[in-house]
Amino acid sequence: MIYLYASSNNEIAFIPSSSFSTGDDVRALFTNRFSEVSSSVQLALTMSGDWAKAPLILPTDINLQAGSYDLKFQKILTGISVIWGTFADVWSTSDTVWSQGTDTLYLDDTTTTAFVSESISRTLYTSANENGAYVVYNG
Repeated sequence: MIYLYASSNNEIAFIPSSSFSTGDDVRALFTNRFSEVSSSVQLALTMSGDWAKAPLILPTDINLQAGSYDLKFQKILTGISVIWGTFADVWSTSDTVWSQGTDTLYLDDTTTTAFVSESISRTLYTSANENGAYVVYNG
């Protein structure tokens, strides 16, 4: 489980399923467990033994509300030739011109849970009796 703070810098650390090198680009895909809305951000990894680490700033990189998310790390492959019969996109859903260009693929690697904490200091209270806070967690 990864715990992120909405009002400060975060560093994500995980053990990837496949091999990565320092400087590899990875997409972190956050899917809200309640609304199923997805947001993503591209991260540059630093390897430390088996661990992959990357800095992440919320909410300037991605707009995440407080709550729990399914977090999927995806390896980014760029410059993939779009050749009929060898490319993974579905014909009617791809926006790439077949046999004339390249595309970017996102290969699923590691899935975990992320919990984003809403900072109390970001909430504006207008009167003295509005001083409560609560956190909902599904898990």
